[in-house]
Amino acid sequence: MKPVHSELSMSEMTALPRRRHTGWLLKAVLPLAILGLAAAGFLLLKATRAVTLPVAAQEKSWRVSTIEVLPERLTPNLLLYGTIEAPRKAEIRAAVTADVAQVKIREGQTVAAGALLVMLDDRDLALNIRQREADFHEIEAQIASEQVR
Repeated sequence: MKPVHSELSMSEMTALPRRRHTGWLLKAVLPLAILGLAAAGFLLLKATRAVTLPVAAQEKSWRVSTIEVLPERLTPNLLLYGTIEAPRKAEIRAAVTADVAQVKIREGQTVAAGALLVMLDDRDLALNIRQREADFHEIEAQIASEQVR
C-alpha cells in the first residue's frame, strides 16, 4: 500500500484521537458539573438567607357604637295593613226564596245561638199563603158539596 499523504501536520494528527476522548468526557462530566454548581448555589443561597422572625398574630378588632341599657317596660307598636278572616265560616241559606228586608248584625260580630240575623221580605210568602188558604177553602167546599149529594 501506498502511504497516504495529507496536509495535516503531526501535531494535528495526534490531536484527533484526543478530540474523540474529549467529546466523551464533555458529554459525561459537563452535566454533572452543572448539577454540582446548581446544588452548590442552592446550598449557598439557603445558608445565607435572611432569618424571618415569626410575627405574633394580632387579634382583629372592630369599632362598634354602644348604648347603655336601662330597664323599662316597652310595648311594640306596629302599623299593619291586611285582611283578617275568621277561622270558622258559616254559610246560611233560607228554606224559602225571598228578598232580604233587613240585616240585624254586622260583619265580624259574635252572635248567640238562635239570634235573629236577617229579616226576609214576607210579601211574596203572604201572597202564597193566601192562595193556599183559598185552595184549601175551595177543597173544603167541594168536600161539603159531595157530602150533601
